[in-house]
Amino acid sequence: LAFGAGLYQINLIVDKLIATLVSAGAVSWLYFADRVNQLPIGVVGVGIGVALLPLLSQKIQSGEAEQALESQNRAIELGLMLSIPASIGIFILSFPIVSTIFERGLFSSLDRDAVATALIAFSSGLPAYILIKAIVPGFFSRHDTSTPFKVAALCMVVNILLNIILMYPFGHVGIALATSLSSWLNAILLAYILNKRKQLILDDRFYYRVPRIIFSSAVMGGVVFLSLKYFLSEFGIFYDINNPILIDEFRRTLLLILLILIGLISYASSLILTGGLNMNEFKNL
Repeated sequence: LAFGAGLYQINLIVDKLIATLVSAGAVSWLYFADRVNQLPIGVVGVGIGVALLPLLSQKIQSGEAEQALESQNRAIELGLMLSIPASIGIFILSFPIVSTIFERGLFSSLDRDAVATALIAFSSGLPAYILIKAIVPGFFSRHDTSTPFKVAALCMVVNILLNIILMYPFGHVGIALATSLSSWLNAILLAYILNKRKQLILDDRFYYRVPRIIFSSAVMGGVVFLSLKYFLSEFGIFYDINNPILIDEFRRTLLLILLILIGLISYASSLILTGGLNMNEFKNL
């Protein structure tokens, strides 16, 4: 059960073992990038998984199959609603995030760039990591622990192969990218198997809202990107090495918070205006 639900964590252990073959510092770079990526996974993914499993189990045991499908649809929808903008936001703000949180003392600009690029690769798989947490309870609630285990084992092998293939051209970033790709494969296979069993049927509300979630996430990404261009020099991400722009940590933190708030406001506004979320649901969230 733990293996089937925790492929991401298992892949990270594999990643760190293989990263020792890449370069000095690769293990630490992956570790720091994963710490940032774990925030939405822990808050959103684990929360959805913990809440969904007993709910599905109760409805299935009560013979409420349609209500179980409805609950899982809403869990997947919520996971995408929170993970897609988080993925895009982390992708765009990876350098400011890493710079603000870690860049001080012995953590150099080289470390910042290495961690930020690994974070970009990890963030591309963020929706998949959270989707897995929302899909796996569909198996566990029906007392099927073997299928997620088999799929996870297959995806772990794929992850190892991708690690070996991608680490030579892309170094530690290739290892992070391999984890994202294998997680997407895991999510797709689990969803396909449940759908084939008629235990996961996406409804009209899902198909209505997901395009609006993607559109609103793209709007947010554009707004945050333009805002970041304005503040770019403030973070010292790119500067003339002979004339570095120095900024105190307090101001750097305030700027990052401001960029995140701009993203949140633009995303929520677009989602409400396009009908992807109504005001009552927004208040509940």
